[in-house]
Amino acid sequence: MKILIDAGHNFKDFDTGCEGKISREQDLTFEIAKKLYDIFVKNGHKAYLTRRSKTDVLGSGTVNSSLSKRAQICNALKPDLFLSIHINSGGGTGCEAYVCDKNSKAYEYAKKCVQKMQDAGRISRGVKTANFYVLKNTCVPAVLFEAGFIDNENEEKWLCENTSVIANALFSAICPEKEYPSPSEAVAVMHRAGIISDTEKWYNGTWTDEDFKWLLKKTAAYIDRTEKM
Repeated sequence: MKILIDAGHNFKDFDTGCEGKISREQDLTFEIAKKLYDIFVKNGHKAYLTRRSKTDVLGSGTVNSSLSKRAQICNALKPDLFLSIHINSGGGTGCEAYVCDKNSKAYEYAKKCVQKMQDAGRISRGVKTANFYVLKNTCVPAVLFEAGFIDNENEEKWLCENTSVIANALFSAICPEKEYPSPSEAVAVMHRAGIISDTEKWYNGTWTDEDFKWLLKKTAAYIDRTEKM
């Protein structure tokens, strides 16, 4: 997975975000984005940030220039997904996501984002369509995610205290855990790959320490052989 994570808004001057009683949108979005970036990198993915530091200011003096810069970064990088993180306002409750078109790959990502937040105990406001600049001017699947409402006192407190929860939920939505095969299926896969042959030991319902040692030796020998080809 190659992802571009956009921490919505700028640190100061122009295109700054909403403000709550104890936080600012642009600071929360960066904290979530940076934590999500770190999780992606830790798990071996290619991750990039539009704002590489909390104090970054994108653009040249106008909101439109800030949005245009984010789209330019995305279109030059061509990631698998562009995810723009925001904090909502307007007195509501819960998270929501926006895409340009519900008949799209972006919509599938967006659905999973709000679902994972719901799994974490938050209210889901669903996935909506909108012609936001960063959605309609990017050439890859793009999702704008609103994590919660900064002008809801209880929700703002939760957002400030749970940026890691949000980042982990978004990562789980975008990169779900792999479903590993059963032991018997795993043996069949190794047989097809040539790691073991049908004249050798097959899984019979139990594994002993000796079985694991044998399998490690077979796998190591296979890797060594393929690397020398």
